Amino acid sequence: MRSLLFMLVLLPAIAIAQIYKHVDENGNVTFTDQPPADAKPVEIGPTNTTAPPSRGLYPEAPSAPPTSKKSYSVSISSPVNDTIIPRGPGNFSVSALVSPGLSSGDKLQLLMDGVPEGSPQGHSSWALTNVYRGTHILEVAVVSAKGKELAKSEGITVYVFRPSVNF
Repeated sequence: MRSLLFMLVLLPAIAIAQIYKHVDENGNVTFTDQPPADAKPVEIGPTNTTAPPSRGLYPEAPSAPPTSKKSYSVSISSPVNDTIIPRGPGNFSVSALVSPGLSSGDKLQLLMDGVPEGSPQGHSSWALTNVYRGTHILEVAVVSAKGKELAKSEGITVYVFRPSVNF
């Protein structure tokens, strides 16, 4: 404990020690705190300091993450309304257009007959497989990260024709 106290007392003395400059016969310059015979003391000016910038220079960080305030326009571009999906396995693609582009966290949800088809996603196309025969209404909704519906397209009707085992 005493040695620590002794070192703390000597620390300021070390910081203000004199520095000497010595140039030998070959022109080599040496700086030292031990004065050689022909060394010259070096005068060191005050340390450069500057005040920190005021807080007004930087914008304040938002307290909560920004929420999506965009007003979206969304529509189904393919298939068109009243499309007939011919006989086959009931496979077809759905594409949507959304304007402006999705904000971070916002996603697109395909609805078939009012029921979500798969999970919300960041891209605007879906490949549907094995859709049952009959009339279906398709819609695309923009949903927030919390699942809130932000916008919805007008519904389009598709007619799926599939062979029946009854015939």
